[in-house]
Amino acid sequence: MEYSAFSGMINDVVSLEVDENSVVSIDETVHFNKKVRITAANGSSIYLRGKSIVESESSLICRDSSKMNICDSRISWRSHLMFICNSELIMEKDSLLQGLSEMFGLQGRIVIGAQTTIARCSEIRCHFSSIEIGKDNMFSQFVKMVAGDGHKIFDSDGNLITHKECIKTGEHVWLGMGACLLSGSDVGSGSIVGAQSLVNKVIPPNAIAAGNPAKVLREGIRWER
Repeated sequence: MEYSAFSGMINDVVSLEVDENSVVSIDETVHFNKKVRITAANGSSIYLRGKSIVESESSLICRDSSKMNICDSRISWRSHLMFICNSELIMEKDSLLQGLSEMFGLQGRIVIGAQTTIARCSEIRCHFSSIEIGKDNMFSQFVKMVAGDGHKIFDSDGNLITHKECIKTGEHVWLGMGACLLSGSDVGSGSIVGAQSLVNKVIPPNAIAAGNPAKVLREGIRWER
């Protein structure tokens, strides 16, 4: 079903608000639990495809020419996604965002690769930048990713020095509990980032990195779920 210029309840469990310049498109195979909120405003679009699941008390909010495209993915209970000011979210097939997690985009783009799982209480924020998460990543609880500065920063001469570097992870990356990735992070495929580590640089493929700031402790490793 496709909705525009609509405000009210659908399926008795979804509160839907769509203005006349926006669109929400929901496949019949998408499943909702109770008290889900979906909002699209000011030229925005939300597409829920395939067998996607949005669980209880979660919210999907798009404003100001932003886009969400969620395909065969699961958003668990009390998770909140907000994308504003020409931002974009893409969740590829069989990706999972567990409960009490948040994603936010402000002129940012977030791509979550297929079969990637993000555990509960995680936070992904993208300001004037991009975050690209590869396929089959595994994020533990309380992981944080912050690309770009949330506010403008100037030097003493008045020049804008706000960070806009993106964040990237390759395929089959494991982030330990409480790991934090900042602008400039680029974690190679097959690597592991230890619990409570802070990353702001390149980590090579098939390596273990840990610490604050994270340092490579070992290379030539492989891991399995």
